[in-house]
Amino acid sequence: MKKALLFMVFCACTTFNFAQVTIDGTNIGIIDYKITEVKDTSPSIAITAPGANQTWNYTNISNHETSVGVFQYVNWTPHASKFPTANLAMMRDNGAEYWYYNKASNSFKINGAVGDIFDFGVPVDFVLNPGQTIANFPLNYQDAFSDSSTSIILGDTSLTNLLPLGGIFDSVRVTINIKTNVNVDGWGSLTTPLGTFDALRVKTVSHVESKFAGGTVLPFVGTTWVNLFTENDTTNQYSWWSDSVGYSLMSVDADQNDVVEEVTYLSAIPGPSSIQELVKSNISIYPNPSNGMFQLRNLTGSEDIFIYDASGRLAYQKQFSGDGYLDLRNLNNGIYKIQIIDEGQMIFSKSLIIEE
Repeated sequence: MKKALLFMVFCACTTFNFAQVTIDGTNIGIIDYKITEVKDTSPSIAITAPGANQTWNYTNISNHETSVGVFQYVNWTPHASKFPTANLAMMRDNGAEYWYYNKASNSFKINGAVGDIFDFGVPVDFVLNPGQTIANFPLNYQDAFSDSSTSIILGDTSLTNLLPLGGIFDSVRVTINIKTNVNVDGWGSLTTPLGTFDALRVKTVSHVESKFAGGTVLPFVGTTWVNLFTENDTTNQYSWWSDSVGYSLMSVDADQNDVVEEVTYLSAIPGPSSIQELVKSNISIYPNPSNGMFQLRNLTGSEDIFIYDASGRLAYQKQFSGDGYLDLRNLNNGIYKIQIIDEGQMIFSKSLIIEE
C-alpha cells in the first residue's frame, strides 16, 4: 500500500513572505504542465529536527528512477466518471496511472487514482470517500490539520494471490481506512540537485488500516465475503514546498521511526508540455498543425474519438471504423486535445493545432 499512500502528499505554489513561505495554492495544477520527478531508492540521508531558519542540503541524492506526470482536465482522462467531485487530474507515465484531485481556493484534496498504484500487478480503482485533504490554504509554518477517508478496492481472480488460500475465492475486497496528521514543522533553505530554494517542510503522518476479504459467489445469494486479515501501517513523509515552482521540490518517505526508505525530487521546474502524448498503438494523425482537416491512420476497429478544447470542453465526438479523415474545420483556431478510446481504454492522446 505504501507506494500510493506516500504519493498522496501533494505540491503547492506559494507567495514569498520575508524569509518564510506561505502556501496559497494559486498555481497548483496548471493544465498541460509536465512534472518530471527522480527517485533515489537507496538514499543515505537522515531526517533532521524541525524548526525555523533551517538549512537542508541534499545534493548527494541519486537518480535511480524517473517518472513524468502531466496535469489535465478531468474529462480528458478515461476514468473521469469514477471521480465526480474531481476537477483536476494528472496522467502519469504515459497513462500507466491517473490521479484525481479537487482544487478549491481554500483547500486541495485527493480523490483517488486508477492504475497499479499498490504494485498488485494489475490496475485497480482507488476511490477515496471523502476526498483526503492534502492542504488547507493559506498554509504557513506551524499550521496543522488532520483528515480521514476510506477506499474499497474490489478485484477478481487476478487479485486472489493477495489472500491465503486465494484459490478458493473468486473475488477480493480490500477496505482501506486512512488517517493523516499534517504539520508544517519547519522553514528554511533547501538545496537539491535542481538548485537552492526557500521552502516550508511539511510532515505528514499516515495511519493506514487495510482489511482483506475473500468473496465467493453462491447461487441465489450472490457474493459472500469472508474477512481474512488486517494490516496496519504508519508512515512519515516529509515534503518541501517552495515559491513559484508549482510542485513539491522533494519528499522523503520514512517509516514511523523516521528510517528513510525513498527520496523523490524534481529534476526540472514544471512547465508547459503541449507535445506530451500517449501512444499505445501505431495510430498516427497528420498533418499537425492543419487547417482542421486531419487524416487518421492505423485504426484497427471501432474506436471512439474525442476532441477537447483548451478549456477542457468536449468539442467533437465520433466513432471511427478504420482509417479516415477527421474534419474539424468548423472549430476555431487553437490547441485541442484528441483522445482515442478502444474498449474503454485510452490508446492515443495528442495535442492538435488548428490554424488557417
